[in-house]
Amino acid sequence: MGSPGTRSTPDEATAARNASEKAMGRYIHNLNSSLDSGRALGTSIVRNFDFQDGTHFAIEQRISICLTKGGDHNTTIVWIDTGKALSQGPEGPWRDYSDKHNINHTVFHPTIQVLPQIALKAHRMPLDNLSQDEATGSSRNDPFSQSAALLACDYGKTLDTKLFVTDPFYALHELFLFSAFSLSQYFNMLESKLHSDTKAQASSQQVTDVSNFLYRQSIFERHAGWLRDVIAIIETRSSLNRTQPSSSSTESTPQQAARTLLVDHKQLLARAENLSRQCRAQVSLLMNRAMIAESNKAIRQAREVTKLTRLAFIFVPLSFTASFCGMNLRPFDVNGGPLWWWLLMSAPLIAISFVVLRWDVVRLWQRYSTGQKEAKDRLNKTK
Repeated sequence: MGSPGTRSTPDEATAARNASEKAMGRYIHNLNSSLDSGRALGTSIVRNFDFQDGTHFAIEQRISICLTKGGDHNTTIVWIDTGKALSQGPEGPWRDYSDKHNINHTVFHPTIQVLPQIALKAHRMPLDNLSQDEATGSSRNDPFSQSAALLACDYGKTLDTKLFVTDPFYALHELFLFSAFSLSQYFNMLESKLHSDTKAQASSQQVTDVSNFLYRQSIFERHAGWLRDVIAIIETRSSLNRTQPSSSSTESTPQQAARTLLVDHKQLLARAENLSRQCRAQVSLLMNRAMIAESNKAIRQAREVTKLTRLAFIFVPLSFTASFCGMNLRPFDVNGGPLWWWLLMSAPLIAISFVVLRWDVVRLWQRYSTGQKEAKDRLNKTK
């Protein structure tokens, strides 16, 4: 998750997202070309780029795990998309944006993890000699530092390595935990943006753009689908164990760790679904406001047309009489006639026009005809 440090309007954000999508296409093409040529050894991979509002964007990288059981041992292979520094690989939208605005203002936020009683266990977890620069292949001044690249430095220090044999899923606990913390931190940022946009549109009398809500709704739905897959994997973890779960009422350490992961990911899934519903509700609200605004606009236009119609009831009869008096027929010959003739003709026509304007003559006639018919029917019944 990065912070360029500049703000953007909804239109600018939409334009930046379109440009970022094109830049990601070029990045994937260049990455595939470097893979084919063998020049991409150790290059970091970015799966998705989410541009928010100019102050924050996020890159998506994955951790892929393959675990196989064979005889009396298990084989686990872990692929992490983090390799060399992103600045050393193909240029992506994060680099294009930094070069355009100011690379010194773009900073990748670290993934913050909260571990229980970590302060009491610090003496048992000394840092390895492998430095951050050696792990990430970048310098400390590189703005595109990747937190996942540091997993290899201290991995497993919070786990009991003796339990890895009996429960291989337990050995992957810190990977799942890191992913959950990273996603939770991303949701915190998205929720803050969502609440900020919601307050802005609630206090504004104008209909705001719905693109931000639709964009974030798609992000929540994408991650919700991924979380469902992870939850399914955690729930079926017993198939990976070499020993059957104990029937004792007390949970073992691997079982407790798996239960914690399951609870955390279910909470993340519920949060993603809830935030997605909030985005959907805001889109519906803005669409309703747009419809109301269009209805009010149509009402105002109808009122203007009504005023024009009322003026027409005055000037159309005057225009008719003026044209009639201007014909070269007797008694309106070349010598003309008195002006009061025109006034005498115009006054009744204007009066008739106002009667038609004030009352619906057709409806009155229909009501009169209906009344006459009902009166005749009552008279026939009395006879």
